[in-house]
Amino acid sequence: MPATGENVNPALIEGLFDVSGVKAVCVVPGKQNALPVLLASVGRFITSPRAEQIKKELARIAEEQALTGMIGKIELIGEDLIKPDEFKLNRRRIASDYHSGRLNVLTSDTRREEGEWDMLSLTIRGVLAAALSVNADEISQKSDFFIDLGGTSLDYFAYAAALGREFSLPTQALVSANLRTIEDAARFIGSNQ
Repeated sequence: MPATGENVNPALIEGLFDVSGVKAVCVVPGKQNALPVLLASVGRFITSPRAEQIKKELARIAEEQALTGMIGKIELIGEDLIKPDEFKLNRRRIASDYHSGRLNVLTSDTRREEGEWDMLSLTIRGVLAAALSVNADEISQKSDFFIDLGGTSLDYFAYAAALGREFSLPTQALVSANLRTIEDAARFIGSNQ
């Protein structure tokens, strides 16, 4: 097999990388005869420690499967690889988007650190406000869903379902996690995307 990996069947390789927190993977050609790149789609609000853990797990699988000489780089992507109008991975479009910088490649600068809830907490607050039909400005990071905000069990199920849709997580896992505050939800989402 040439060093460029040009005879690598991406579908066979991609199926090997089954890692918790990774929605999909795609192998794309490297630039200018470089080795192919493994792109792994993860949540956009992933924490730096979780991102490093996922990268290590992907690298471990590559090593176990003797693919380290066929994959030049592993990149985490903070968006879905399959667009809503596609029904399968479009490797040509993904490669073009990656090489032109149109994919949201997560770097240590773009991943959030534990304790920073900026966009994530604002998104959760919006979902929570809609679920309880309250003004988002009335909700703090430590507002308790039941005690401070007056939510009911039925409201909580609606909130968990809405979070599941927003962050592509299973509703049952969100219900079981007992996410009473925005901090609870942000911590759970960050560690499970």
